[in-house]
Amino acid sequence: MRLPVNKPASFALVVYAILVTSWPDRLAIAHTPNIDEVWALEEAYWEYVQSGDVDHYLTLWHEDFIGWPCALGQMHPAGKSSIAEWVERIRDEKPRFTFRRSSRLDTLS
Repeated sequence: MRLPVNKPASFALVVYAILVTSWPDRLAIAHTPNIDEVWALEEAYWEYVQSGDVDHYLTLWHEDFIGWPCALGQMHPAGKSSIAEWVERIRDEKPRFTFRRSSRLDTLS
């Protein structure tokens, strides 16, 4: 299964990666409980996606969410009621994939 790529988000990710790897001493970030909380949510997100757990996946989104989820490839905004369609496909089609959390910020001091 091939999911569409969100070009603006991809560009932002590339810029972020360049900044993180180019200037690590300038990006020293104190480790806080908020960082742990955000990473825990990120891990939960991918665990729910991998297992096709639509119900738990939807708990991560605000009730009033509106956006252009890249996985749906839509040309119009989607609300919370339709953002889990790609997770439903994972649940139903059972493709195999893995995820691994990796952050350069974990190593900065």
